[in-house]
This record gives sequence, C-alpha cells and structure tokens, in this order.
Amino acid sequence: MFAKKQAVIIYERCKNCEVCEPQRNCPAYAIVKEDDEYYIAPSCQGCGYCRKFCPYNAIELTN
Repeated sequence: MFAKKQAVIIYERCKNCEVCEPQRNCPAYAIVKEDDEYYIAPSCQGCGYCRKFCPYNAIELTN
C-alpha cells in the first residue's frame, strides 16, 4: 500500500499573494488563508494539481 501524498507550503518561497492561484484551483478546497498566511487543510487529497499554479514553486508534495 502506498502512503498518501500531502501538499505542503514552503514558506520561504511563498509570497502570500493577494489572489492565490493554487487556492483558486485546488479541487479539494484545501488551501486556506488564515491570519494573512496560507496553510494546507486536512482535506488535501495529495493530487498535486495546485503545484502547477504557483509562480513561486512554493508547494511541494510529501508523504
């Protein structure tokens, strides 16, 4: 059995964009902004779709 992937935000690369394209395009609505910072919610399915929308390459997948 394979371990489920999970998206993680690399905060050193994230620019906290006013309009976060990965957030807008996440099919699981798993990218959430709280207190002026984005985070990945437990609803993340690990599909990696969000990664292709971040211009700063600030999202990676991990096990």
